[in-house]
Amino acid sequence: MGKLIKGINRYGNDPIGKVSRDHYEFEAIHPFFDGNGRVGRLIMITQLLSQGFPPTVIKVEDRYKYYMALGRADSGGFRNIVPMVCDSVIQGYELLTSDKN
Repeated sequence: MGKLIKGINRYGNDPIGKVSRDHYEFEAIHPFFDGNGRVGRLIMITQLLSQGFPPTVIKVEDRYKYYMALGRADSGGFRNIVPMVCDSVIQGYELLTSDKN
């Protein structure tokens, strides 16, 4: 947890990739008895907002895809979690810019 916190605000050239990996690492640490997913998604949203990105939106119908991406990252497969985060950022942007607001 200390390593994650120490580097949490260092984004480099790939902020989405960094946020995606941070999200996975937090979820893998699983520091709380309950609420790890909610806290992890709030951290991810905060990181994205701090870098000028819209918040992520992970729809209920995308929950399976989200869990599968996290599961694949267990074996080092970050290729799946980064596109999932990108898609959820696009969904957040579309929600913020839709005419329904």
